[in-house]
Amino acid sequence: MPAGEYDLVSPDLTLKSGTLRTTDLTLTARDGRVTRLSNADVSERNVRADAVQLGRVQATGVQVTPNLLVAQRARVSLCRDPRATGLTLDAQGVTATPTGTHLQSGTLQAGGLRLPASGTFPVRASGPTVAATVQTLQADADALINRVQASPPQFIVGADAVGIRNVPLLDAGDTRFSVVYHSTFPEVNFTRTMYGASVRAGVFNDDGNPLPEFSVARRPPTGFVGLLALRGNLYLTEARAGYAGTLGPVAWIGEVGAGHQLEEVTQNKVTTLVLGEATFAHAQASVGRTLTLIPGVSVGGTLIADGLAFSSGERQGAVEAQVRGTATEGAFSVTLAHTARFVAGTSPFKALRSSNLQTSVLDARFAPPSAEPIRLDAISAHAKYNWLTSTWEEATATVGARLESADGALAPRVSYDAVARAVTVGTDALLYSDCFAYGLALDYTFPNTPATPAQQTRGTFKASLKFNFR
Repeated sequence: MPAGEYDLVSPDLTLKSGTLRTTDLTLTARDGRVTRLSNADVSERNVRADAVQLGRVQATGVQVTPNLLVAQRARVSLCRDPRATGLTLDAQGVTATPTGTHLQSGTLQAGGLRLPASGTFPVRASGPTVAATVQTLQADADALINRVQASPPQFIVGADAVGIRNVPLLDAGDTRFSVVYHSTFPEVNFTRTMYGASVRAGVFNDDGNPLPEFSVARRPPTGFVGLLALRGNLYLTEARAGYAGTLGPVAWIGEVGAGHQLEEVTQNKVTTLVLGEATFAHAQASVGRTLTLIPGVSVGGTLIADGLAFSSGERQGAVEAQVRGTATEGAFSVTLAHTARFVAGTSPFKALRSSNLQTSVLDARFAPPSAEPIRLDAISAHAKYNWLTSTWEEATATVGARLESADGALAPRVSYDAVARAVTVGTDALLYSDCFAYGLALDYTFPNTPATPAQQTRGTFKASLKFNFR
């Protein structure tokens, strides 16, 4: 354990020959961390215990010396509640030293059932002491939970698509896979991070269109950057290599590459395929800053300059600026942002062409805190205005409530889309376990009230299964 002050509780603590003996010992550090030992002998330089619980790590048959911890078995809870056992990493043995923690024969267990092998759990624990390596192991588990919660799996049931998307394998590379059957194509793919690069392979969904892709990308904020992307249909295939860095507050990137892309071109009602091929040089610089004016009020801005030069003779330059302001007062928050982009020149590749932009976005939200079982969840509004076309591209308002108990929750909502002139009602129905929240999300959009008959839409129903850590 780390050096420090601890509160000690034991019903039967005895001291003999410099060794503390107890059947049950609880140590609480000043930061709230709790360590429990069962049937333990504790001396100045050694600890032996039948069982030890340190946060989300539980171990049996434990022997500890200043630079070595050995346990016969160990269990790491991968739930938000470190005491929950809905999802655990079980190991046949553990060896921890200041240089790292090694789990032997680790397997994932969900509800007591062993899951198929899915790679190596992301154990990078290291530190100046054995206790530090074990604490880092707990931090790795927390990071894994946060990563899954940030991008949860989706189970899709609808008129146009059925399947699963973004399902994690809970391995070190954050491997995710998707299998979704659309009415016009199958979406089957996986993503993974390895050796600092992200890998994508399979057929992806691009706004309802199939995107066949195999790509390897490395895009760190500083250092070598590279991309190899092989894409099918009418998408850009490209290869890039370069370097990224910072100069004071300015982040920059410079790279060279080559690519080709087929594009449908229609002239005189005749559509032909035109192949664009070229090598290119790309440079970009960006700077951003946020200032807090008074508590609860902040303003910020971002400026991006981007340039492309192609061997085919085309040039394209763009400057994009965004200013935004945020105000928060209690349960109410509002954000206003304006983005302007100015573009000169063009690109032989459709995927790399930019266009002028002038848009403003307003987001407002009222979410009163409440512990009541029946409560208002949030009232929110979102609007986006295009100044170049003088049109509202988005304008929605949503009201949501929540009925919650220890076993689950019901979250009904109603929203109105002023652009589509349509009302949507829906609800999330969730059940809770000690580790997971799962259930259904149901939404029905009523037939709209269009300004013209050509804008008439049918009523649509969408259903999806929800699953995530609690």
